[in-house]
Amino acid sequence: MDRQALLETLSVEERLRRVLVHVQRQIGVVDAQEEIKSQVQEELGERQREMLLREQLKAIRKELGEEDGASDVDELRKRFEAIKLPEAARKEVDRELDRLERANRDSMEAQVIRTYLETIAELPWDKRRRSRSI
Repeated sequence: MDRQALLETLSVEERLRRVLVHVQRQIGVVDAQEEIKSQVQEELGERQREMLLREQLKAIRKELGEEDGASDVDELRKRFEAIKLPEAARKEVDRELDRLERANRDSMEAQVIRTYLETIAELPWDKRRRSRSI
């Protein structure tokens, strides 16, 4: 807002209208800033909450003696790091490793995922075979 133009406005009514318009714009800006700040804090809060829950889960697993399950996942991750996988297969393997990490170690789902990943790890991804001609 041009302050000089506001001061030069002789009509009190017109000056008040201009000030009102200016104040309404400023309120809009402040509202937008507050909304953005709120969204950022909410997102950060979610991340902090997730991190806290993961740490609690790790502590609970340690208390229950299930922490070696995480080492199984780490072992599988290391095996897959050594394998040259296509991008699509790499995404699927990473997704399944994350699922295995979250699953209860003794659940049927974890056993199926582990078997699936071990089978994928045993496939000859970077080896080619010659086909025999008849």
